[in-house]
Amino acid sequence: MQPSRRSLFQAVGAGAALMAAGAPEVLAADAPATAPSATPPAPPADFGKPSSANNPVNIVSPEHLEAEARKMISPQRFAITGWCGEGLTYRANRASLDATPIMTRRLQRIPEEAIDLRTSILGHRLPFPMITCPMGGHGSFHVDAEVATAEGTGAGGTLYVSSGASTRPMEDIAKATPGPKWFQIYMLRDMEINRWLVQRAKVAGFSAIVLTADALGPGQSDEYIAFGRPRDPTLTVGNHDPRFGGRGNFADQKRDLSFSDIRFLHEASGLPVIVKGVVERDDIREAIVSGAAAIWVSNHGGRQMDGGPGSFTLLRSAVDAGAPVSVVGCGTSEHGAMAVAEQLNDALGGRTHARQAFEAMLDPWNGACVGISHEGGTAATVAAMESARGAGATVGLITAVAESAGAKAADRVLVTPLRDRSWCHTVGYVSPILGGAAIAAAASRRSVDPSAASRALTASEDAHERIRQVAGALYGVSRYLTVGSGADRIAARELALKIEEGVRVAATARDLETVLHGHWVAQDEGTAVILLMTDPRADRARADRAAQMLRAARAIGARTAAIFTEETDGKVAPADVRDRVVVPSPTDLPPATGALLASAPALQLLTLELVHLAGVNPDLIRREEAPYREAAEIADDGFPSPGA
Repeated sequence: MQPSRRSLFQAVGAGAALMAAGAPEVLAADAPATAPSATPPAPPADFGKPSSANNPVNIVSPEHLEAEARKMISPQRFAITGWCGEGLTYRANRASLDATPIMTRRLQRIPEEAIDLRTSILGHRLPFPMITCPMGGHGSFHVDAEVATAEGTGAGGTLYVSSGASTRPMEDIAKATPGPKWFQIYMLRDMEINRWLVQRAKVAGFSAIVLTADALGPGQSDEYIAFGRPRDPTLTVGNHDPRFGGRGNFADQKRDLSFSDIRFLHEASGLPVIVKGVVERDDIREAIVSGAAAIWVSNHGGRQMDGGPGSFTLLRSAVDAGAPVSVVGCGTSEHGAMAVAEQLNDALGGRTHARQAFEAMLDPWNGACVGISHEGGTAATVAAMESARGAGATVGLITAVAESAGAKAADRVLVTPLRDRSWCHTVGYVSPILGGAAIAAAASRRSVDPSAASRALTASEDAHERIRQVAGALYGVSRYLTVGSGADRIAARELALKIEEGVRVAATARDLETVLHGHWVAQDEGTAVILLMTDPRADRARADRAAQMLRAARAIGARTAAIFTEETDGKVAPADVRDRVVVPSPTDLPPATGALLASAPALQLLTLELVHLAGVNPDLIRREEAPYREAAEIADDGFPSPGA
C-alpha cells in the first residue's frame, strides 16, 4: 500500500487518529502524580468510560472520525481537547493552514512511480511528511492509551513523539513502535528529576528530547473548566507513577524556563534538543545559539494563550530566523561549496555559509549541511557531514557518484551526470554550480533556464584565440596573483588552484580589497596579476576599485590581465589593463550563477594555454616525481577523527 495521510490514520486506529488530527497535549492540572489509592472514588456517572473498542475503522476524514468518536465518548472526556479563552488562536491555527493554497503544476510528464513523498527530519528517513505529535492523556479516550497510538504510528513507518503527560510510561510506549521516537518533556522545578527523565528516555530508545516552551504549566481548556474539571481518578501521569517506576510531581512544573535549559537537557541526555513553542525571531536565534537542534513552531494548539497568530503564519519568519545552512568541501569542491553558498544567498538572503570541510568537522553546526564532493569520498567532507549530523543537522550531498561514503552520510543526494577525469576539475567545479542553481531556484520558488546555462558555458569558445594571446603575455613569471570580488572571489580561487596544479607555478587568490592592504610588498616584476570581473552586481564600485588595483600592480612592474563579460568590460578603461578576455554576458540567469558559469570555461582555457607553454603533463599532478608522490601518500595516510 502506498503511504498516505489516509493510510496513516487507518494504521493508527480510531483513538490515535482522532488525536493525530489535531487534539493537543492534554492532562488535567490536578491529575495525581502518585499512584491512586487502593479504593479510588468512582468517576461521576456522566463522565463515562474510555473506549475499549478494537474494530476496523472506516476513515473518511479526521473530522468525520472525530464526530464518530464523540458518539462513543462522553463530552466530559472530550473537554480536555478544547481551547482556552475565546478560541481565537485555536481557530487561527486551522484558518492559517486553510488560507495557504497549494500551487499546482500541470502537464509535467511525471509518471506515478516518480511520485516520492519521503522526507527526513534530524536524520530520520520518513515515508511521508507526517508525524504523530506529542499528546497526553490518551487513557481518557481508549484503554490501550498511548501504546495503541505508538503501535499505529510504527505501522505507518513514521515518527512518534511521546508526551511527558502520557498516561502510560515511556518504556511501554517505546516498545510499541519500531520506528523513530522522541520524548517531549515538561520540565519540573526539580532539575534532578528532569535529568533522570531524559536519561531514562535515552535508555528507552528515544533519539531526541523536545523541550516544551509553549505551556505555562499543566494546562486546562475553558471547556474542561466549565465542566468542573472532571477527571478519571484511575489515570495518572505514567512517567511519574511509582507503579511504573516513576517519581516526581508532574504538577510542580518549572515556570522560569530559560535558554540555559536547552544546554542542560542536551548535556544530561546526550541527545539533540528540539525547542517547541518559540516563535519570535530573536528567541529562535537565541535558542539555536544555545544548542537547539531544531525549532518546533507551535502555540500548544491554542490551549495555553489566546489571541496569538496561527502557527502556519509564523513558519516563514521562523525559517528565515533559523539555523544557518553550511556548505562544505575541499579543493575544487570547496570552491564549489563557495559557489553554492553564493547562489543560495543570492536567491534567499545571507544565511548560507561556505566552510572548509576540516574546520566544519571540528566545529559542526546544526541546521542544514550540504557537502560538495565530486567523487563522494573526500575524507574531510564526509567527516564534516557526519559531524553535522551528530549536531542535529539535516545533511545533503552534491556528487557525481551515487554509491559513495558521502552518499551514505547524507539524507538527500543530488547526483550530477558527468564524472570528471581531468586534472583541471572543470566538470567537478561546474557541476555543483549547476546543482546549486537548481537548488536555489527551487528554494526561492523560481525556475532556471537550462538553455541559458548551456549558452553561458559554451560562449567562451569564441574567445579562445584571445585567451591564447593573453596566456602568452602572462607566461614566464615566477608567481600568479588572482583577484576577484563578489562571485569572482570564487573564480579567482579556482584559477589559482588550476595554475598551481597544472602549470606548477605558485599562485595565490586574494579578494579585491584585501590585496591592496600589505600584500604588494611581496610582489614585483616576477608577478602576474589576473583580475576576474564577471559579477554584474555593484559593478561600478567594483570597477573603480579594480582600476586602482591594476594601476598599483603596474606601478611595481607586475604584469596584468583581466577576464570581463561584455557587460563589465567597459567599466575598466583599456589604459588600466590591455591584456583582457571578454566573454559574452550571461542572460536569463541569476547574477551569481551567471557570473560563475561565464568565467568557468575561461579559467580552464587560460590554464590549458599556460600548461602548453610550460610543456608539462598536468594529469600526473607531479606524482611522476618521487618526493611529490611521497607527499601525496602521506596526506592520504588516514584521517583524524573529530575527537582526536
